[in-house]
Amino acid sequence: MNDRVYQPPTALSDLSESAASRRAVIAALVFVAVAIVAALASGTFGERRWPAVLAFIPVSGTLWAAAELLTVYLLVTQFMVTGVRLFLALGAAYAVTGLLTIPYLLAYPGMIGGFGSLGMQQISITVWSLWHVAFPAMVAVGVLRDRGIGARALDEGRRRRECVVVLALVVIACISTTALVALLRDWIPVFITQGRFTPLFAALMPGIALANAAAAVLVVRQRPPLTALHVWLAVALAIAAIDAALNAFSGGRYSPSWYTGKALTLATASVVLVALLARISALYQRVGKVAMLMIDVDFFKGYNDDYGHAAGDACLCRIGEVLELTLRRGGDIVARYGGEEFVALLPHASRESAADLAERLRSGVQALAIPHRGAAAGAGVVTISVGVAHAREIIADDPAELLALADRALYIAKERRNTVVIETREASVAGSGQTRTRPMAPSAIV
Repeated sequence: MNDRVYQPPTALSDLSESAASRRAVIAALVFVAVAIVAALASGTFGERRWPAVLAFIPVSGTLWAAAELLTVYLLVTQFMVTGVRLFLALGAAYAVTGLLTIPYLLAYPGMIGGFGSLGMQQISITVWSLWHVAFPAMVAVGVLRDRGIGARALDEGRRRRECVVVLALVVIACISTTALVALLRDWIPVFITQGRFTPLFAALMPGIALANAAAAVLVVRQRPPLTALHVWLAVALAIAAIDAALNAFSGGRYSPSWYTGKALTLATASVVLVALLARISALYQRVGKVAMLMIDVDFFKGYNDDYGHAAGDACLCRIGEVLELTLRRGGDIVARYGGEEFVALLPHASRESAADLAERLRSGVQALAIPHRGAAAGAGVVTISVGVAHAREIIADDPAELLALADRALYIAKERRNTVVIETREASVAGSGQTRTRPMAPSAIV
């Protein structure tokens, strides 16, 4: 299939397309304001050293690395589902910071049984500086190249290839950078000595802070209206800028500004992750009030074999247009679920209205009259089968059970082809249940 294949946005891709709510913008501004206040407050203590909490870096570093790599997983997953390349670009940026945190920790003084104390602290601080430059640069490139949902990698194989190539390049770049820094450690300018930052390191920090701040401004101004993803990405960059500025004035490790800076690093690693998790949580809450449709194109493999993959792509595009025109209720979510399968979530839809929409989809696709020699008997055109399930039919608010119920309905529908099946569950007093299909008025619905 090619990039023209239709695939509507999913719930999480809305983060990069739907305008951010006023509440989200206010929360982001408050978050940045708190970070600024914390930075200013820590600066009032000057360069005095606080007690060296040796476990602080191992714990905080592990936490922010874990947050970054989990963010990578969620962003890459969203790319694989939606094809929106911005998710992959941001996943690559967070992968760089997460992976470079590993050599940063290994080379940090006192880590791994004292390994980091063997003249390796220059490596640690150099790697830290590099990822604070690479992150805003990669985010800026990703945002500048973002063309939204209109220019996506929609073919599953292509998405997989792009993902493998990009992540492989990130891993190779991180390993190569670490190896190069280690090999050239005797020629690296001295950034720290006896736990105190040198004037050279302090001189670099305003530039790093400016790079992150500029990237934050770019993110905010690039694609009006401002989306939820862009809001929290800008927050992450703004906090990274504050972190770099703090290091210019902290004087050395274990000062109040240094401790605050590390806390801000954790915040930078976490804000986009929290936004993604919040979106997932909201989706789970909506699942308890939705109907689900699973849609499969009948005999599509035979269609591809008879008419070719280009015709198959065009067929899916036309079916996608029917989905788009039919599922127009606010909040309806449709996504590709395999080669020729689609899944739709219908928030606040009754079982009856979901059945009606499913029948309209079935009849709408049949009305396209796309010739298909291998179609169901008597049809002669491309048709679809639809399985319908409703959340009120499941025992608990379990999305997996709702999906299983819809999949079971689709299985029955595909046995008959060009059919809609509504699956219901009747629970007994003891809590056990059985599944049945409920006949509906049109002959195509069982």
